Amino acid sequence: MGAVAAPGEPAPGDGYGNEPEPGAEPGAGAGVGNRDGIGNGGDATATQTATGTETATGTATQTATAPHTDADWRDMLRSLARELRNLLVRHPWISPLAGTFLNVGPHSLNFSLTAQRIIRRTGLAAHEQMGALSAVFQFVYGFGTIEGQFLQRCRAAGMSQDAYFQEAMSAVAMSPAVAQTVGEASDLMAARGGDTVEEMREREYVFALELLIAGIETMVARGADAGTGTGTGTTTGTGTAPSRPAG
Repeated sequence: MGAVAAPGEPAPGDGYGNEPEPGAEPGAGAGVGNRDGIGNGGDATATQTATGTETATGTATQTATAPHTDADWRDMLRSLARELRNLLVRHPWISPLAGTFLNVGPHSLNFSLTAQRIIRRTGLAAHEQMGALSAVFQFVYGFGTIEGQFLQRCRAAGMSQDAYFQEAMSAVAMSPAVAQTVGEASDLMAARGGDTVEEMREREYVFALELLIAGIETMVARGADAGTGTGTGTTTGTGTAPSRPAG
């Protein structure tokens, strides 16, 4: 996202002439800087709004929208993180380009501006805000990248996620070189919960993101105790439990 990008946000295009890898679906560069610098390949394709949500209008939405004054920053951060994860999963060719190109297209800048407006609402001190964005969006980048690559591999193998996962785990368990490691992790694997790979993944994503949100709240509380917080966020530092994500 260029010099003003939130750390960890994918930078999959230079905003001038980069196109998706062979095999990528048409218009897969929504909001990431393809042929016209705004994510369109010249046709009416999906575009990305300031909140990271894609639409199928084929019209670039370039105006960043400030977070609603009544919205909770936690919910806004969850929503923005979810949209970035979905984008990475839908378009796995994006991830390898991060850090290679300076992404300063309008959609990328809108995403960055929205993220900055959200993080300012937390109450974190100014010098802590970019670090918090880095923690959240580098986590989302890593999670979405692995998820997208796994789905792509399953499609290439002509298998469902569950079938591929079971086959891979069975093959690994039969290898003497890794048997001990797999055996010691069996209780952790059993405790993941969920009946499918998708359910397991979703539980882990939600919990991990909540850990990061709780960490932000904790740092805000520490700043309030030390008198160094900004005092502009909605977190009070009283130890109140954060609101939980829907679902």
